[in-house]
Amino acid sequence: MSTINSIFENVFTLQIISFVLFLGLLMVAIRTFTRPLVKLDKVASSVQKGELHLRSSIRGQDEIGRLGKSFDQMLDRISDMIIEVTRTQARKRKAELNMLQAQINPHFLFNVLNSIRMKVLGKGDRESAEMIASLSKLLRMTIQDKGHIPLHDEVDIIMDYMKLMNMRQKEKVDIHIDIDADVFLERVPRFFLQPIIENALIHGLNQQAGTISLSARAELNFIVISIADNGQGMDAATLEKLRSKMSVDSEELLLTETEMEKHKGFSSIGISNVNERMKLAFGDAFRMQVESELGQGTKVTLLIPKQKEGHEHV
Repeated sequence: MSTINSIFENVFTLQIISFVLFLGLLMVAIRTFTRPLVKLDKVASSVQKGELHLRSSIRGQDEIGRLGKSFDQMLDRISDMIIEVTRTQARKRKAELNMLQAQINPHFLFNVLNSIRMKVLGKGDRESAEMIASLSKLLRMTIQDKGHIPLHDEVDIIMDYMKLMNMRQKEKVDIHIDIDADVFLERVPRFFLQPIIENALIHGLNQQAGTISLSARAELNFIVISIADNGQGMDAATLEKLRSKMSVDSEELLLTETEMEKHKGFSSIGISNVNERMKLAFGDAFRMQVESELGQGTKVTLLIPKQKEGHEHV
């Protein structure tokens, strides 16, 4: 019995030692498995509070390692998207600022111009009255708070703008308009054609007599708008420089005044501003092409994606 009791005691002691060792190993194993999860939970909580720069740095071939890697990749992607959205908003604000800088107090001027127009018309000066009426229409368009207008309204803006410019210039510039009926009601951003027409007048034709052609047609899923002049055009080097500037971000697009003096052709400021605004409105689906030959004039083509029924880009 003494021997049996001794054996039982030894077995019991061995079982206790084995249980303690098993419990210790179990705790170590659980800690090994749960430590990455606890770390991942802390990082997720910090990220929820706005600390997007944190990363879990959990790596491994098991499920937890793959989860940590995927979580870090997701945070990297979110950070990239935030940077891209911030840049897009900055570009949009800059493009809007460029447009607003050209505006003055339209409400006050619109009312004053109408009063002046009535007095001038009463004195029989019909030409001056028409000039004031055209300017009033342009100011009325700036008063409207609509981001997009029908294409035919944009063409009316160009017609009024050309009347004003022809009254200002010594030599008249003819404008030929050919707009297909099926694109007349397509909605476009306000004043997107005016900078291109202005470039054609001032830089392409050099404020001399000439012709500007404006056409628009539907082609597959695009509205194709072309503005061509028979002015002095650009050489290959200047054209290539303009095209390269149109393919980069807006921060790099603007030329200094000194650089603009060196270019006899189109000003890249007007072209790039339109390109930037249209890309913000229609995305990367929008395309702008510039073709020019020295002494043969310049042609700008805009490919605007058609909008779905009831949908308007913002």
